[in-house]
Amino acid sequence: MRKGFFKSIVFSVVFISCLNQQIASAAVNKTIRVVTTKTLYNAFGSSETTKNYASAKINDLKYSFAEFGISFTPTFSIITYNDFPSDDCPLSPLSVCTSSCASALTARHKYYIKNLNWLSNNYSFQNNNFLLAIQGNVFNSGILGVTEFVGGNRVVIACPSNQSAILDSRILQHEMSHVYGMYDGGCTGKCVMSGGFDTTPISTQRNIWCSYHYNQFIPR
Repeated sequence: MRKGFFKSIVFSVVFISCLNQQIASAAVNKTIRVVTTKTLYNAFGSSETTKNYASAKINDLKYSFAEFGISFTPTFSIITYNDFPSDDCPLSPLSVCTSSCASALTARHKYYIKNLNWLSNNYSFQNNNFLLAIQGNVFNSGILGVTEFVGGNRVVIACPSNQSAILDSRILQHEMSHVYGMYDGGCTGKCVMSGGFDTTPISTQRNIWCSYHYNQFIPR
């Protein structure tokens, strides 16, 4: 989840080098269904610009995950009507929901688990490997992304209009790192898992993981 000694070093370098060689020789393509919500559509004003934005996020994801020999082919579902619980909520992103809508399925404050469950219950993979929802507002408590569990296949991220394009991409890279076995915490250096690249332009560095998280990567 994302919230707004010498011998050892030698071993790590050798291990990572071998892992890179193994991954490079077995590059794989994964398919991902991308669902964009009404709040994202509202931010861009048309299906075409919304799709272009989402496509750019996937391209940034592909850029970094090429480090592991992984590429992603997206298919897009552009939602233009109220659908996800957060789309229907009249409260501000950081409000605590105490109204009668709290128990309603289609009218709920911006609570990330509610949105993740909605994605799971209402959108199929359509034969894709992964399912991603991008919404244009912040979750309750200011959380910007959630994965169903480490190693899971469903992700929801929030990309409010006042957020930088770089941070949008880093949030997606962070959550997809969970999909590939990486946990929060334990960073041994600058790392996307601790916000270390939140202001770094995407194309300046492909490897955005510290050695601790790099070694947690699980091919799938």
